[in-house]
Amino acid sequence: MQKKKIMLGLAVFAALNVGNYAFASDNPFATVPQKTGYYQDVASLVHAGLIDGYTDADFNAKHPLTRYEMAVFTAKAMSNSQNADADNTQRIQKLMKEFQSELTDMHVRVPGVKAKKASSSKSSSKGPKIKKTPGNWDVSGLFRFRLDGGRKDYGNGTGKHGADGFGGQKNKQLLWQMFNQFDIGGGWKGELDFIGAKDGNGDKRTTGENTDGYADVNKMFVTGPIGKTKWRIGRMKNSFIGAKHMVMGQYYEGLDTSYKTGKWTLGATWGKVDYTNNVFTGDPSAANSSVAAKATVKKNGGSLAVNKAFSNNYNASQVLNTALAKGLLFTDKTGTTAATTTDIGKFVKDGSSVKLFYVNKTSKDIDLGNETTYYYKAERGVSDSDLNPPGLGVNMTQLEAKYQARPDLAVDFGWYHLHGNGDMAFNAKQAAINNYMMTYYGVDTGKSAFQKYPNPDIGEINVDWQATKKLNVTAHVAMSNMRGRADNPFDGSKGKDGDKNKAYAVTFKWGKVQPAKAHSRHFQLDLIHMEQFTGIKSTYDLKNKTGEGQQGFIADYRYVPVKNVMFDFRWMHYKTLGLNSQDTKGDKNYHGNQYRFQLYYYF
Repeated sequence: MQKKKIMLGLAVFAALNVGNYAFASDNPFATVPQKTGYYQDVASLVHAGLIDGYTDADFNAKHPLTRYEMAVFTAKAMSNSQNADADNTQRIQKLMKEFQSELTDMHVRVPGVKAKKASSSKSSSKGPKIKKTPGNWDVSGLFRFRLDGGRKDYGNGTGKHGADGFGGQKNKQLLWQMFNQFDIGGGWKGELDFIGAKDGNGDKRTTGENTDGYADVNKMFVTGPIGKTKWRIGRMKNSFIGAKHMVMGQYYEGLDTSYKTGKWTLGATWGKVDYTNNVFTGDPSAANSSVAAKATVKKNGGSLAVNKAFSNNYNASQVLNTALAKGLLFTDKTGTTAATTTDIGKFVKDGSSVKLFYVNKTSKDIDLGNETTYYYKAERGVSDSDLNPPGLGVNMTQLEAKYQARPDLAVDFGWYHLHGNGDMAFNAKQAAINNYMMTYYGVDTGKSAFQKYPNPDIGEINVDWQATKKLNVTAHVAMSNMRGRADNPFDGSKGKDGDKNKAYAVTFKWGKVQPAKAHSRHFQLDLIHMEQFTGIKSTYDLKNKTGEGQQGFIADYRYVPVKNVMFDFRWMHYKTLGLNSQDTKGDKNYHGNQYRFQLYYYF
C-alpha cells in the first residue's frame, strides 16, 4: 500500500507544473548542500538495499540533488523501512523530517503529517498548515506454501526418504504472517507480528518461528531514542545494529541498545532466550513420537512391568485411572499398592530403585491391547542445542561492535555470555527415564546423567562485503569456551572427537530479490561448518543441534515473476559432525540431501 502511494505521488509530481510547488517551505528545486550529510544518508540506504533500482555503483554522493530528488529517494526508502536496521531507520526518519513538505506534496504519507491538498487562490504562498494526526498503523504480510523432500542415509546402510530424510515430520506446510508497525510518538515506533501455520501432518506449529497455533505472536517490541542512544524493548530477533550473525538466530525477550560514533556502532543486549519447555501436551495427535506394544496381564495375580508412567511425563493420574478402569492394581516391586496419584508420585521419585507393575488379581486375563506411549513435545517449536538445552532456559548478555570500514565493507565483533536460568528439571526426569529403560528394557536413551550447565561464552567475527554491484560476500568465524572434554556431561564422546567448539561459514549472494519488483532474482550459496558447541541457534538451516554438529552447503534461487509473488527453490546437502567415537553401530553418523520448494504471496 505504501509503495502504491509512492507511485501515485510520483505520477502527480510529473504532471504538475512549477507553480504548483510554491507550497513548499523551501524552493523544491534548490540544490541540497553537501555539508548537510543527507547525501551520505542516502548512500548508506542505497548500500543497504533500501532504495529500489539503485546500487552503490549507481549513486554518486558527490552529484548535487534538488530537494525533490532527495524526497524521491526518501520515499523509496520509506517503502522498504520494514527491512531497515536501527541506524537506517534513524536515517530515514531524519530525511522524512527534512523533506516532509516535498513528500506531502507528492502525496506520500508521512507519519504524523497530513497530506497537502491541491492549491487554491486563497492559499498563502507558504501553503496550508501541517496538522498532527494520530499515529499511523501500517499492516503488511505474506502467505507461504512449502514442500519438502529428500533422503537421509546412515552409516549402517539404512536411510529415510521424504521430509523425514531431514529429520522432520512435515513435508508440506501453509504459513501466514502479518506485520503491524505503528508510531508511538517522540521518535518511538512499535511492531506487533503474528504468525500461524499448518503442516501436512496436521501440526499447527512453525518450528523455525517458535509458535504454537494458527495465530500466535512471534514479535512484539518498541524502538526509539533515549538521548544519543537507540533502544529496542520486547520480544524480538536478529542484531539491533544491523550485523549479519551466525551463532544467534533465536528469539529472545529483553532489551537492546546501540550508540553510533564515527564509523563505529556499539551495541549491547540483555535477554531471555526461547527454549524447549518440553511439556507433555496430553494430546496424542500432537505428540512427537509414540511406541505401541500389545500386552496382556495374566489372571490371578499376574503382573506386567511398565514404563508408561515415566515416558509420558509422569502423568500419574492418567496411568492410575487406566489401571483401575481395566481392573488392575498399580504397585511397586515391594507389592505396595498405589491408591492415589500421590502414591505413584512416590514410586517414581527414585528411578534407580523403584520398579512398577500392573497387577491383575481378577480371574480373567486382561488384554491391554496396543498400549501407546506418547513422548515429549515442546509447547512451542523451538530448535534446541547444547548451548540452549531443553528444559533449562538461558539468559544472554551480548556486546557487539560494528565497524563500517568503507561503504561496501563492514566488520562486526560479537561476544555472548550465557547463564543458566533454571535447574534443568526436564533433564533430571530424562535421566530417571533412562535408568528405568536400561534396567528393565535394555534401551539406552542417551540421557543417563544429570548435566550441569557450564554458563559458556561465545566469540564471533562477521565480515560483510559488497564485492561488486551484484555480488555480496559474507563470512563468519566463531568459537566458544564450551569444549568436548571427558568432564563435559554434554559431550557424549568425552573428548574423543575433539573440542567441537568452532564454526565458520561463507555466503555468496548474486543479485537481489525484491517481492515488489517483478523479475528480480537472486542466487545464494552458503558453505557451512558448525560444530556441536558453537551456536545458540544458527541463523542457517544447517546448524549444530543437541549432541551433534553439521556441515554442508545450501544452494538457493529466488525469483519474482510478477509483483508480490516469489518462487524459492533450495537444495541442501548435509552431514553430521562429532559422532565418530560414538558410532559403533553406524546408526548415528549420517549424510543426506533436502529439496525444498516455496511459493510466497506478499500483501
